[in-house]
Amino acid sequence: TLFSYTTLFRSSGAVLGQGVLPLDAGSPPIHPLAIGSPALDAGPCDLAEDQRGAPRPADACDSGAYERQPVDLAIAIYLAGGVAVPGHPFSYTLAFANRSRDAIASAVVISHAIPIFLTDVHVEGAKPDGRVYPESADLWQMGDLAPSARGAITVAGVISADLAGEAVFTLTAAITPTAGTADANAANNLRRARVRINWQPTADAGGPYPTIVGAPLTLDGSGSHDRGGDI
Repeated sequence: TLFSYTTLFRSSGAVLGQGVLPLDAGSPPIHPLAIGSPALDAGPCDLAEDQRGAPRPADACDSGAYERQPVDLAIAIYLAGGVAVPGHPFSYTLAFANRSRDAIASAVVISHAIPIFLTDVHVEGAKPDGRVYPESADLWQMGDLAPSARGAITVAGVISADLAGEAVFTLTAAITPTAGTADANAANNLRRARVRINWQPTADAGGPYPTIVGAPLTLDGSGSHDRGGDI
């Protein structure tokens, strides 16, 4: 039972390698397991959650009321608009996080190639330690991400006016730990987003049209065109 797990922790903390009670502990308080504790992966998995409500795995659960949450890096791409127009501003954001409540993600790297259709590129965003990302880099060395740490990188620029016709580009971003840290959920380490480049149509009434005062005049719009081919 949950009560017996908690009792095990309190009676044998030195053996199990427990940390101190957190200052913001819930009710009742709980001891976190230290790295290297023999209680890690040493208990039964008859409960779906630990005392905090954190999930337990299907097998190799930690012994006691606390299930140490492994590193879980995630990244997402948010577009400032689904359609990009040549000659106009465009931006998007890479949002990243270490979703683990307990584990530090070591030497985290974010890889992302700035798209070739974007000119006058400006990259900004503060790391958790307050530093600023370098501009126009395809690789960001993030350092260590603490449990529950989050951040964002915003890429802004102007869609190249030299693009011919419509096109669809795919943005790709990946986040990985590079110092031997295992990621519990690699499925959210890679994200893609499609950007559609669309030229705005040009309206042209055509002409010149000869006419006389008081007579109806029809403009056929024959000079209108759309480089994207939608019209």
